[in-house]
Amino acid sequence: MLIDAGHQTDDISEAEDAVNRVYRKAQLRSPQAPFLFRQRVVGDERATIAKFVVNAPSDFTVDIEGVLAVGMCAGGDYRATTNGRPVDVARPFVLEPGVARSSSEYHRLAMVNLDAAALAAYAGGEAGAALRVGSPRPLTADSGLHWKRLVAHTLDVFASPELLGSDLVRRASVDLLFASAITTFGITVADAAPGSREHSTRPSAVDRAMRYMDDNAAAAIGVQEIAEHARMSVRGLQAAFRRTAGITPLEYLRGVRLAEAHRELLASDPRDATVTQIAQRWGFTNISRFSSLHTRTYDESPREALTR
Repeated sequence: MLIDAGHQTDDISEAEDAVNRVYRKAQLRSPQAPFLFRQRVVGDERATIAKFVVNAPSDFTVDIEGVLAVGMCAGGDYRATTNGRPVDVARPFVLEPGVARSSSEYHRLAMVNLDAAALAAYAGGEAGAALRVGSPRPLTADSGLHWKRLVAHTLDVFASPELLGSDLVRRASVDLLFASAITTFGITVADAAPGSREHSTRPSAVDRAMRYMDDNAAAAIGVQEIAEHARMSVRGLQAAFRRTAGITPLEYLRGVRLAEAHRELLASDPRDATVTQIAQRWGFTNISRFSSLHTRTYDESPREALTR
């Protein structure tokens, strides 16, 4: 089943109905007129990409069910929570199954929706297998950049009636999205068969380590402290991370710190803060390397992020 549907309206009820075709139980509030909403959805039964533009203050609530929903904010002051937890929207993000809420004065948003059953089957899971998301944000800067480029490429494919209508091209494009989602966000399947693309689930020790790094990213912590909090040896923790996430604990920590530094750059006044101060606050002592990593990940330099 091919999907290629666009909708534009200045009526809030019509906009709510349009979002309900993508996500269940959509609710939209906008206290201000004029209101303009645009939505375009392209893809097939395994994967769709939905692009939204809302040009007035708005609050959305949707139920995420049956899909892995990965978002990218392309403009505006979009803010979101997933099951009550704030989402880092400065880079690609996963909205977990459950209730997602967002608010903005204006936003442009792209959402990649991967059918959960199809993704689980691709990863080697049995029928009804549950997906587990290793991280709601890209595990590494390079994987996040690759994801953004792949989504842009897939949009080009889906925008062409000829390519969208080609079963071979479309299936290959969706398979690439599946493979990239698995590696970018550390997705595992609870009961995947041994020898399949992803057969292991994330150990609780890795969960503990990730939560510890998320909560203490600004502190001077190293792999020894992380391993102690995870209640594992350093060698055991590194092996568990590589097996389930494909990276080391310190690579994960660097990604967390980079996201926090980027968020602070966007929120700071350049008259009161400098790139060096913010970078060092988040553990980056080599400013040149920090600048290169930030530019590669966010397509803008730290200075540009601070001054925009």
